[in-house]
Amino acid sequence: FIAIQALSLMRPSVAHFHLHNELLYLSVLSGMEETAIKQFTYRGAAAFKEEERQAVKLENIRDYDVLAHPLLSSPLISSTGITQPFSMLTSNTLLQTTYKQTNMSNVRQVTGDSSPVPVIIDKLCMNLVLDYTTKLYDDYDGVNDPVLYTKLALRMMPRPLLDFNPEIFSQNVRTAFELSGQELMFSNIPEASALLYEYTSGWSRGEPDPTDFVGSAFVYQDETGILFVRARLEDSAFTNASHVRNLTFWTNCFENGTKLDYSSYYDNGEGDQYKPVEVEYEHSGTTGIRDMCYMVHEFDTDASTKLINIRGDASIAAIRIEDSTGTRHACGYLKQPEQAFLNFQKYHAGDSNKNGLMLLI
Repeated sequence: FIAIQALSLMRPSVAHFHLHNELLYLSVLSGMEETAIKQFTYRGAAAFKEEERQAVKLENIRDYDVLAHPLLSSPLISSTGITQPFSMLTSNTLLQTTYKQTNMSNVRQVTGDSSPVPVIIDKLCMNLVLDYTTKLYDDYDGVNDPVLYTKLALRMMPRPLLDFNPEIFSQNVRTAFELSGQELMFSNIPEASALLYEYTSGWSRGEPDPTDFVGSAFVYQDETGILFVRARLEDSAFTNASHVRNLTFWTNCFENGTKLDYSSYYDNGEGDQYKPVEVEYEHSGTTGIRDMCYMVHEFDTDASTKLINIRGDASIAAIRIEDSTGTRHACGYLKQPEQAFLNFQKYHAGDSNKNGLMLLI
């Protein structure tokens, strides 16, 4: 027999049939800029019925495919199209129709409640970076390079929960957010990573001793000489309320090391809003772990240049950090992040007491 059914859709362009859980489905891509992949289930004499909750609505989808398999809990929709600035979810994506991501703004309009922001980075640390970035923007004529300072700010934000209305921004700002967002979408990897070891008993070290591993650090550099540092250290809270735990840069971890130059707004007396942040890191272990954030600028030119192109197992500088009393405590070499992680896996992965000390990308 021949069955004929007319579906009322605006500008349909692509259609796919697929089977799932012994049912026949039809999906159709329709629309112009506000596009949607609509799902229909074949109901025998009732023909195809639309499954409104399974519709995939994204801007500028141009093509798609359906991946269905008995082992999948629901079909996967793989779509392609034109990426738009400020989009929280682009047309180029892979979605599971039953539990797909969605536009959080629309969800909030329905529920009336704002969704909680995930704890990706401590809010105090985020505020430090935003204040420091604003100061750099003002001091170094940031209006001529908005992309740089946008990238510094966006690195701290819990994407993709940021939602922008592009109409309230100038075209320059829109372009800056678009370019920065595209780069950070694919990479949020630090330039260098360091494993921190306790050096209180002396300056010399042999092979890394698992018992001496006390923390790790990430160093990000989005512009030559501007560093954002995240560090995690096994220690109690810093005891000097009028001071901060020093994190400094050196040529090596030995007694003959030379301190590298850098500038800090807090050290220069510019205000407490630029003060390095230190908070307790919550974990399942019994030892105290501190989570820390630092920002510096005008970092040593030679080390800054080498930082962006670390090869193999090379080390380009060292980080030294104080303990809770302000005494020299730990040091570690800045290495290529993957190499630092391999060293962690080699020497410390089996030590359950060190869980949480290694920052992960």
